[in-house]
Amino acid sequence: MADETAGDAPGPDELLRVWREPGGVAGGGVVVHAAGEIDLGSASKLREALDGIEARPAARGPVVLDLTAVTFIGSVGLSLLVEHNQRHRDAGGVLRVVAGNRFVARAIVMTGLSDVLTVFDTLDEAVTVGS
Repeated sequence: MADETAGDAPGPDELLRVWREPGGVAGGGVVVHAAGEIDLGSASKLREALDGIEARPAARGPVVLDLTAVTFIGSVGLSLLVEHNQRHRDAGGVLRVVAGNRFVARAIVMTGLSDVLTVFDTLDEAVTVGS
């Protein structure tokens, strides 16, 4: 997946749009933005973006996953968050999740994942931690 910087809404034939924004995080790292619906049919796009970051040895800084523009997250998406959170921890890193809307925040809280994930309300909070 190439790094993209434009747009925040999925196209007419897409359920989910995912793009990376290298840098911009205190301590280095990358921001991954997602917009649209994360379900069984679209979760592979998010998985690809997160897998791509883990594969890059230079990506030692925090990874911020911005889900502010996500309108639905199903169990597959929540499982993906848990999986990648654990992968980052195992590698000595951190995954910061921005649950800046009621859809995502509610799903994370209701499933108890707020006790497992490092969750922020805004992108600004997530990218400035430690600065």
